[in-house]
Amino acid sequence: VSQSRYPVETTMPNPTLEFFESLPQTEQLTILQTFLFALQDADIYDTIAEDLDLSDDTLYNLREAVNTFMEETNE
Repeated sequence: VSQSRYPVETTMPNPTLEFFESLPQTEQLTILQTFLFALQDADIYDTIAEDLDLSDDTLYNLREAVNTFMEETNE
């Protein structure tokens, strides 16, 4: 059994995964890239953290995980 380098929380609802998996890979990557672009703006970063009730560390770690994945995908 292989383990993903980017584990998904076990609390994530299946419909979310089903939706994401139903999209073509290019659309999945577009969503992730849009997320990274949005977080480059400090005001948007703060708004996302506040609206989703995420700590700065949590959002930072998520951004870094997505960024690392995108870098490895584009190699």
